[in-house]
Amino acid sequence: MPHGVASTLSQLGMMLFLAYAGSNSGSALADALSSPTGPRLLAIGVVVTTVTAATVILGGRLLAGMYGPRMGGVLAGTQTQPAVLAYANESTKDDPRVNLGYALVYPAAMIVKVIVAPLIGRF
Repeated sequence: MPHGVASTLSQLGMMLFLAYAGSNSGSALADALSSPTGPRLLAIGVVVTTVTAATVILGGRLLAGMYGPRMGGVLAGTQTQPAVLAYANESTKDDPRVNLGYALVYPAAMIVKVIVAPLIGRF
């Protein structure tokens, strides 16, 4: 399959997924944020995301010497966010280092997410 066709199909699939997820979760998000625990959950989410991103960026640069496209992929992989991966790929014109960084950490991030999420839910 030509690269242009594969890239177009990949982008189309990402857009359809994000449109579906966004249209189905909008009202649930509004209900959750208006509940008594909504602001607390939002604050916890901001703290966890900020600490994780800062740790990955500082650790990647200081311990592994990673910069640029690979760091973008690693950050997207640790957050397990396909939207961040799509943005990194678009920003770097599909640099293969982005996908390499994503593939390096995504499996471990998914395992950690499954283990840590119930622990955060207990607070």
